[in-house]
Amino acid sequence: MRIRVVFFDAGNTLVEPDWGTVAEILGRHGLSRTGREVRSMAARAWPLLDRALEARGGSTESAPVKRLLTGLLLDAVGFPPGAVRGPAEEELGRELPGLWRVPLPGVFEVLGELRAAGYRLGVVSNSNGTIERGLHACGFGGFFETIVDSAVVGAEKPDPVIFRIALRRMTAAPDEAVHVGDLPSVDVAGARAAGLAALLLDPFGVFPDCPVPRLAELAEAPRAIRGLPGGPGPAS
Repeated sequence: MRIRVVFFDAGNTLVEPDWGTVAEILGRHGLSRTGREVRSMAARAWPLLDRALEARGGSTESAPVKRLLTGLLLDAVGFPPGAVRGPAEEELGRELPGLWRVPLPGVFEVLGELRAAGYRLGVVSNSNGTIERGLHACGFGGFFETIVDSAVVGAEKPDPVIFRIALRRMTAAPDEAVHVGDLPSVDVAGARAAGLAALLLDPFGVFPDCPVPRLAELAEAPRAIRGLPGGPGPAS
């Protein structure tokens, strides 16, 4: 069957942290970095986070995982160990969940292109019950037919149940849908377990061994979707 539904993860797929604010937090604790530097260096944390999630399981929204991410980000940007690290980790951990508010470059153009081509769009996100409100605040209102928040539906990627919920809402079969996300152990594994195709957004090339097509930028998504098995999309 042809792909006619495209699901997106939210964090690091539609929106990313306000890295400028992260840089300001680091600066208050003695580490000078620009937002651009932080964004690039933070990419070192994602494969470490992914491997930890694959090994330990559990909720990506749990307090231990959030603490893990904070620590990995500080390591990635070169924050030194010592007495000052505790306060920096505390502030960054407190502020980071609210900083996922910057749309990725070109995201609105990509969504508009997909909708114009006839694809139906949705979001499948591990979140804390606020993702729909957050995406609307970032300017995504009207793009998505459904936004599935793990905290609301009681299932979390990579559990295939969350994708089945999304498919039911869109009245689509698994082989009619693709999921675009950023973490192999969460997005790719979950989508494939539910029978969906998957694409990995990997702008820094940190997941070279991922077994699905990788996107260097979101602008590559429409062409990659048209190239998936099953033929071109619904506008063909």
